[in-house]
Amino acid sequence: MKKMSLKIGGAALSCLLLTGPALAEGPEDRGETNIREEATEGNHLTLFSGEKAITLWGSVEFNGGYTTTDNDDDESGFEVDATLGFDAALTKDIAATVILLHEDDGTPIDTDEAYITYTTSTKLIVSGGKMYLPFGNFNSSMISDPLTLDLGETNKTALQTSWANNLLEVKLGLFNGDRDISGDYDLIDNLVASIQITPVETITVGFSYICDLAETNLGLINNITASYDDNVRAFSAFVSAELGPVTLDAEYVGALDDFSASTMVDPDRAEELTGAQPAAYFIEVGVSPMEKVSVAIRAEAGIDFADDLKRFGGTVSYELAEETTVSAEYLYTDLDGDAAHSISAQLAVEF
Repeated sequence: MKKMSLKIGGAALSCLLLTGPALAEGPEDRGETNIREEATEGNHLTLFSGEKAITLWGSVEFNGGYTTTDNDDDESGFEVDATLGFDAALTKDIAATVILLHEDDGTPIDTDEAYITYTTSTKLIVSGGKMYLPFGNFNSSMISDPLTLDLGETNKTALQTSWANNLLEVKLGLFNGDRDISGDYDLIDNLVASIQITPVETITVGFSYICDLAETNLGLINNITASYDDNVRAFSAFVSAELGPVTLDAEYVGALDDFSASTMVDPDRAEELTGAQPAAYFIEVGVSPMEKVSVAIRAEAGIDFADDLKRFGGTVSYELAEETTVSAEYLYTDLDGDAAHSISAQLAVEF
C-alpha cells in the first residue's frame, strides 16, 4: 500500500477561495437491537448485531442491442452489468460502503466505490475513499446513458464534505488528479463543488463545478506531457421536476475554458475531444400512462464532443414484478448527416 502525504496544491487552494463553506443530512439512527436478527428493508437484506448493521443490495441488467447506419455498418450483441453493494453501519455516526461492479468491457470485476463516512453532531458529513464526485446529475429513465454522463461522470479517491436540509444540499470535494500539468503528481490539486436547491418537494435545481474537465472518467487527455497546457474548468446545471405522472429532466455539462491548440492536434488525444470547448446537454420527459408502464423520450447533443452528434429517442418500460423491469428503446443518431438507428432491450432486476 502506497503511503501518501497530505499536500494541497495551489490550484485547489485557489478554487477554495472561490467556494463557500461546505454545507446531506446524516444517516438516521437505525435503532439496532442487541439481539442478532435478519430484516429486510424493501428488497435489501440487513443483518444486525448489537449496534452494528450491514445491508446487502445489488442489481443485474441483461442487455441486447442492434445498430444499423446509412453505410450498412451493422452491429449487434448482448452484454450484462452487475452491481453488488455492502453498506456497513458501525455506529450511528460511522459507516462504510463497498460497491463491486461487473461490466462486459474486459474487466471481470472492479471496486466501483469504497469509502468511509462520518456524521458529526452538526450533521456535517465527512467521507473519504473512492467515490463518484458531485459533478453533474445524469438523472434518466432510459436504457442508454445521457451524453452529459459520458462527458462529466467522475470517479476518484477523494475527501468530501456535505451538509443538507430540506431546502439545500452542498458538497465539496478534494482529490489528487491524474492529469497534472506541472509534474507534481503527488499534490492534492483538484476541487469539485455542488449545490442543490429544492424549493418545493417536486422540483430540484442544481449546479456543480470541477477544476479540470480532463479528470472525468472519459479521460479527455491521454498524452499529458506533450499536449496539456492548463486545467480546463467545467460547469454543470440541471433541473428535475415531478408534475403528477409526468417527470422532466434537463442538464448541461460543459467546459468553461478551451483545451489548447496543441491538445486538439495531438494524435493521442481521446477521440471524443472533437473541439476546443466540449459540452453536452439533454432534455428528457417521462410519463406513466398506466400502472406498471412508463415511457420516456430524450433529445440530446454534443458540442465539440462526440463528433457533435445529435440524438433522439425513447424508452418504454414495464414492471414485470417488484424490482424487475423489462424495457425497449429506440435511438436515432445524426452524425453530420450520417444517420444511425439503434434498437435495444433490457431486463433489469434489483435486490
